[in-house]
Amino acid sequence: MNLSDYIQSIFFRVNINDERQRTFVLNLCTKFLSSDTRSFGIQSNDLSRFEIDKLYKLVFRSNDVKMYFSPNSFITFNIIQYSLASILPICKVWFQPYVESLRRLDKEKRREWNQNSNMNNQVDNMKNDLINNIGQILPGFNYLIDFNWDVYENHRHHGVGDLVFGSDYGVIIVIETKWFNTDTLSKAQVNARKKARNRVRKYRGCAQKKFIAVKAIGAVFTNDTGNSIQFVDDQDAGIAKIIEIYTQYPYNFDREEWEESPEKRGILKTILYYIVIVLLVIVAVIVGLAILTVPDTL
Repeated sequence: MNLSDYIQSIFFRVNINDERQRTFVLNLCTKFLSSDTRSFGIQSNDLSRFEIDKLYKLVFRSNDVKMYFSPNSFITFNIIQYSLASILPICKVWFQPYVESLRRLDKEKRREWNQNSNMNNQVDNMKNDLINNIGQILPGFNYLIDFNWDVYENHRHHGVGDLVFGSDYGVIIVIETKWFNTDTLSKAQVNARKKARNRVRKYRGCAQKKFIAVKAIGAVFTNDTGNSIQFVDDQDAGIAKIIEIYTQYPYNFDREEWEESPEKRGILKTILYYIVIVLLVIVAVIVGLAILTVPDTL
């Protein structure tokens, strides 16, 4: 370790409130949850090689996520080992600064829904059941983010999505609802369900850009399947299932494990840390006294 890295190691702290660190970690989580390959690239977000290495070791490797990467401004990661179950707890911790805004948005959107929905309409009635019982139907996705939303901003004629729910993990789910006459099963119903799935696949990508999200997944909700969620692919179903399990059986992910104590830093580092702090205080005092003793000139 060179002198620059050694000095950085004294002051560096993993901090979810540091926007550079948070953006980098969540962008990396997005890649893990979205990439179909074992290799992908990501911007360094102005973090130094040392900072990236520390974030990797303390945040990812400590949670059994293993990879190696190149030290360029555009970093190529090569995955050795990981699982959705190990990535999602990281998402939850680093997404915490956004959760309060989700809670406020949820209250606002539920109020709007109650004011504008038509309970005499079968589709609205079905959506209302989903909104009010989302905690039982899809545990973990408790926040109503939007309804009847423009897929493309200011271009409503290009598509209107039905419902979007959010979670503490930064994972959102785009749900398209369809009401069918359950007396008969027609080819038209099969085609309608297929079209709804295709819309969700397109809409979830738009939703991930439109809303604050680490990952957008998608599903269809219909009345002819016992009001059950039908995910558009296995990965989306897997992500939702893990969030459901962690919601029912909370995963204790200790943030303090990331923060090196004086014992972990070592005695020499701790002594040097306090020496630097004292020197900075002395310099500040000297500068302050110098300013105060400069004679006024007219």
